[in-house]
Amino acid sequence: MAKYDVRLFRLKDFLFADAVIDSLTVTNGEEIRSDDLPALSTHIFARIWIEGEHVRLTFPDAGPLKLAIGGQTAKIQLQEIRDYLILTGDTEEIQDFLAKHADDKGIFPEGGSCSFTRRK
Repeated sequence: MAKYDVRLFRLKDFLFADAVIDSLTVTNGEEIRSDDLPALSTHIFARIWIEGEHVRLTFPDAGPLKLAIGGQTAKIQLQEIRDYLILTGDTEEIQDFLAKHADDKGIFPEGGSCSFTRRK
């Protein structure tokens, strides 16, 4: 099981979530902090919409994301590992890219990947 540290942030007028693994629980029940893992931190980002009691989030769609990365001039690199797309670049370049494409309904479909409703 993984526990994530999730932070909300704004780019221009758009809300995003940035999730990073905080710790992993392995099969023997031991919890390992991400700082103790021999790996680089990987950020998972999603576009967020908050509408009253509802929160919707969507992860980038791989096809349109690949096209946008291929057509841009920033130094962001894209690698495919198994079923995952990995973007590499400095923080400012990735934030600029996200802000530029935040309203792209191909990359961030409005239907959302999942939604949550506040319980009363």
